[in-house]
Amino acid sequence: MKTTHPKRVSGAELARLTDYSAASITNFVHAGILHRGSDHKFDLVTALEAIRAHEASRQQSGKRPESSQFRQRYWEARTGLIEVKLAKERGEVHSEQECSASLGQVLTSVWTEIKALPCRVQAAFPEIPGLETAVVNLVNDAAQRLQDFAKQNSAHIASQPPDVQNFKSFSGDKSRNTPNANLTAKAKR
Repeated sequence: MKTTHPKRVSGAELARLTDYSAASITNFVHAGILHRGSDHKFDLVTALEAIRAHEASRQQSGKRPESSQFRQRYWEARTGLIEVKLAKERGEVHSEQECSASLGQVLTSVWTEIKALPCRVQAAFPEIPGLETAVVNLVNDAAQRLQDFAKQNSAHIASQPPDVQNFKSFSGDKSRNTPNANLTAKAKR
């Protein structure tokens, strides 16, 4: 786990991040809910925790009488937003871009291993002619099903599906449409 220095923010930045007014932040300071450092800034994680605790105690104590369900939901959403920002600052959650990049790297590694299977199978069983072609066809079929799934769920999948149109094994002449011609020729000898 990487160690980072606490993020320090001004009152205006804290107001923007929490959707409170600058006056509310100042009032929280005067009430002793928030504390500025010697640099007149707030530790972001500590400030978010204090605001969340303050709002939770107001909800539970009845100091925030809500006249409508709309208002109640508004304050719950506002507290939820603070929870999300707090979790992000603590490193407990990651951005969509970070997750997509990580998932893309994993999928690329997996697809590279899958593409190597026909060559490995043919090398392990050279006595069976046409085995590599059969495995290539099976891999292409599985890749097509995965690509169809990705298209149906494209809103949730940020990576490119594998190119299954011209799948060939890693060895052999890549310019030809026949998969792994070199190993197939060796198997026939």
